[in-house]
Amino acid sequence: MKQSLLKMLALMALVVTGNAVLAQETSVTQPTADTWVRGNSPASKGGTSNTLEVKTYTNADDPTKSNYFYALLSFEFTAPEAGNEVKSATLRLTTRYKKGDSEIQLFPIDCTVDEGSTDYNAVGELIESAKAGEPICSLNLKGDGNKAPTDAIAEAFQTVDAWQNVVDLTSYVKSLTGNRFTLLIVKPMDQNSSSQIFSREATDQELKNGSVFAATDLVPLLTVDYQEATGTTQLTAGASADTFVRKGNKTNYGSNPTMELYTYYNEKEDGSVEDLDFAGLMSLQLPAAPSADDELQSATLRLVTERAKGSIALYPYEGQWAENAIYEEQATAIAEARAKEAIATVKLAGQSNKAVTDNGVTMNTVEEWTNLIDITNYVKSLNGNNVNLFIVNPANTKTSVKVYTKEAADVTLKDGSVFAAADLVPQLMLTYKKKAGGETGISLNKNSMDKAVSQGIYTMSGQRVSKATRGIYIMNGRKVVVK
Repeated sequence: MKQSLLKMLALMALVVTGNAVLAQETSVTQPTADTWVRGNSPASKGGTSNTLEVKTYTNADDPTKSNYFYALLSFEFTAPEAGNEVKSATLRLTTRYKKGDSEIQLFPIDCTVDEGSTDYNAVGELIESAKAGEPICSLNLKGDGNKAPTDAIAEAFQTVDAWQNVVDLTSYVKSLTGNRFTLLIVKPMDQNSSSQIFSREATDQELKNGSVFAATDLVPLLTVDYQEATGTTQLTAGASADTFVRKGNKTNYGSNPTMELYTYYNEKEDGSVEDLDFAGLMSLQLPAAPSADDELQSATLRLVTERAKGSIALYPYEGQWAENAIYEEQATAIAEARAKEAIATVKLAGQSNKAVTDNGVTMNTVEEWTNLIDITNYVKSLNGNNVNLFIVNPANTKTSVKVYTKEAADVTLKDGSVFAAADLVPQLMLTYKKKAGGETGISLNKNSMDKAVSQGIYTMSGQRVSKATRGIYIMNGRKVVVK
């Protein structure tokens, strides 16, 4: 009788991501960087301009008079915590002026903005590719036509909300597998007039009537709200092995707390060659899915920077290796990995040109040195449960970058702050969700947990217990997995 009851209850299975799921605070962020670039003057760039200009103008009679201005904005919002998911996402853009047709279009674009270097030369091909796709949305800019707030404007436009545009990005942000994205803003109407929005460098604007539009009300602002996720389970796996190998050196670095990465090749005038290669290897084992009804939704590799002096690129790796590996044994597999398409390339988080323990470091939280790298598509493509990665610094430079390995120990910064080893080691964070038509997962809140306690918590063998720790239980007539 008891077995029949348990089988029936198992059909009503629910998954719990923890004993209780707390509501996540709203994420409100300005762009990490924003600028404009110019198609007909590829080396020109907006840099740290306090406005972002958009314009599309083609002069068939005199191409030198054509003008193409595009705005780019990169964002990084707080990633959903375990048991949470994005509920809504809105972007606030504030008009500086609109001339001619006021429509703008927003496109996703696969790049990250660097205000010091991004120009059309760097991102032109990506812009044209993005424009060929479907826009996320379009809108008509608000504001007093052909005027800026500081001009003589009508009374109806003397409040900042008359210039603010709120764009719904919920569907787009929900579709992301990571928490970083860049937007391209285009003026679709081909005409000899431009529009502008304020950038993150906006300053206070004093109106003719003496009132002031505060800079905080002008800058672009991304707001992301969260809700409890249904039907999801989060699992985490650490690296089972990680090391780096060095060309021409038989030393193994398996017990090193950091992974050093740089590649430099230079043929000198005297015929000699500098050929330096420090390359990383990392293996992670995927845990089993919570059940046959669950499928992988996202896979994010978390690496913490030790030395923020460049970028890293991740490639699939087919070689067989152990932590005592040396370069010569892996040379063929390394060459084959480099010939493949990168899984991801990211500029390392952290204070530029600094190591965590250097003097002058002002970034004193682990989060500021943490890289969340989306490797979902790669993990989904695997046939087994082995994630083997080849990691390099893609630049040809003698400057090395470093990330922490599974051997990381506590690190003390110059200001006395301590980064705990548990926060530094590599982690693969996986999210699973019930397949369509499968069981519906629910994260229990405190009230439902209290109710479960009052009605009884039972092990799968039918024994009543006073408290659920880790394991599988029957609560309120339902099967619950407590992580």
